[in-house]
Amino acid sequence: MLGQIAEPDAKAEKPKELKSVKTKKEEPLDSKGLASELQIAGFVSSMRGVMAGWDELSPEARVKALGQAANDQLAVAKVPRVDAQAAALDAMRAGQFNASDWTLFINEVLTKTSRPRGGESNIADTLYHEARHAEQHFKIARLLAGRDTKATPEQIAAQARIPEPVAAQAKIRPIGEQDSEAAVATAYYEEQHGSGAAHRKEVMKNVKRWMPIYAKALEKREKAWSDPTATDAERRQADAELQKLKEPVTKAYMDYRALLMESDAHAVGEKVGETYGR
Repeated sequence: MLGQIAEPDAKAEKPKELKSVKTKKEEPLDSKGLASELQIAGFVSSMRGVMAGWDELSPEARVKALGQAANDQLAVAKVPRVDAQAAALDAMRAGQFNASDWTLFINEVLTKTSRPRGGESNIADTLYHEARHAEQHFKIARLLAGRDTKATPEQIAAQARIPEPVAAQAKIRPIGEQDSEAAVATAYYEEQHGSGAAHRKEVMKNVKRWMPIYAKALEKREKAWSDPTATDAERRQADAELQKLKEPVTKAYMDYRALLMESDAHAVGEKVGETYGR
């Protein structure tokens, strides 16, 4: 999951103030599984427990606790458990789900810091967002199992690009054409492997290109304004470099947010964040 894009404030007297790029309110494609209010409430309850003891846990124990919170809800939704791991992700990426090896990565920076007062809901949002991706990919595999009941787990795994053991579980729970989950599963499939695959690939290519560049420019600007020895000229240059990136970075980010599977996962994650903050 990518972090929110921000732009520099135009006022020099407020150099460290950043304005978030606004995105429209998103809604999940359905209200089942991880999107259900019951599961969201269960996850938030688990996360509050994890965060209450956060400072007493080692980084490794934190990853284990976060993974367990996600897997508890995936189990309720009958989705195979993910392997949660800490990873050295870039500054703009708080988490990431890899369907190919069924791994949910959490930015190691988050796991090594003390309890983030006021930012706990963001961690919950990120974790649930990535878990939703696991649910999406599992639905795709179940759809493929329903389309070809003779397909082997190996064949389903190759088509869905997921591990064979996960495909084997999908074969047990196929989604048929008349199933209530068929429309949503088909929408996921089309974006990931069908008619929308080329567009998704291009969007993700642009995101991977621009986000690291943006992260470095943002870091440079923040260092310039926090360094008492930096000159006004150096600070203005850092501001200008970040401003120059605004248009291409914002477009890349908004295109990413508009992807169906990303919009869906963001919507579910944000419901968690909102519930956690109540």
